[in-house]
Amino acid sequence: MMNPEKIYHAWKNYNAVRIKGDKKAANVELTNLINDFHQLPKDLQEITLITLVGSYIDDSGFIGNNGSIVSAEEVRIQHPLFKEILLPYITDLCKSENAIGYRWAAQLSQFFYSDYGATKKFLEALNIREKHFDCEYFLDQSYTLDPIPKTAELIMQAKYTQLSYATHELPRFLLKEPTHYISYYEEFVEIMDKVVNKPTGEHYDFFNRVYLECKNYIKVSSNYQDFESYLKQNRIVLDW
Repeated sequence: MMNPEKIYHAWKNYNAVRIKGDKKAANVELTNLINDFHQLPKDLQEITLITLVGSYIDDSGFIGNNGSIVSAEEVRIQHPLFKEILLPYITDLCKSENAIGYRWAAQLSQFFYSDYGATKKFLEALNIREKHFDCEYFLDQSYTLDPIPKTAELIMQAKYTQLSYATHELPRFLLKEPTHYISYYEEFVEIMDKVVNKPTGEHYDFFNRVYLECKNYIKVSSNYQDFESYLKQNRIVLDW
């Protein structure tokens, strides 16, 4: 009968071979590991999975699935492991309204973004009608179920990324409607108050400047065609 010790040994071998750069051999090791995992008794699969990657996910932020930095890491979750082992487990956790399942799904969002078919089945299993994976939805669900600092920090990071995207074309134009930017920034500030490692520096200051100008614009918006014309006519330069 298959036992967890063989899986742990296979996991160690897979990562060692992968780090050496032998991609073909590493893929063979990973395939064998997945096949062996499925032969474990059901009551041992969860504890084995948690032992393999549980602490790695919990100690990480958003986990990448591609790139040289990811490839060189001591531990790496590749797509077959995500799809064949992690995804069914996360699905069951989310269906039972488990906060960890929602948080892990968000942390592994890159895997969902790169696999439309798997994402579609996952969302359908949770009776979610949206066709695309929404990282912030899963973080919000997790935080509602268990408002721990780890999840609050991930929400803050996700919102920070979205604020960066919304403002990166300035001073030419803002990629969110001013009213949406205002509400989104206020949500960012609200969650930021609940974390220890708060963002500082010029990016945060810039988000705040944009927020204040959006607030000013709303008061006089009837006098301007749009936010960009308000900035231009008042010689306001919002630039990094």
